[in-house]
Amino acid sequence: MTIARVSELMAQKGREDELRDFIDVVVRPTVERSPGAVACLVFRNQENPAKFLIIEEWASPEAQRAAQLATPPDQLRHLRILLAGSEAATFYDPLP
Repeated sequence: MTIARVSELMAQKGREDELRDFIDVVVRPTVERSPGAVACLVFRNQENPAKFLIIEEWASPEAQRAAQLATPPDQLRHLRILLAGSEAATFYDPLP
């Protein structure tokens, strides 16, 4: 059974495009290359370009956790620098 991880990110003021580029160059390709990744969709809020939504689909919760643990610490540090606050992530199960 697949799962979805939905993340909402808010860029620091003035770093909106830098966060967009980081998501496009680092986050999306990293997720897509990870074992067990099914899909990775990224959206930017129409009314507030500092807000992003990432929807990841994984083959299992374990695959998502393994990918998260394999993320290089320097990438995580750089992401935290770009964010205004912490990332809000929620997991969803598919409906039968």
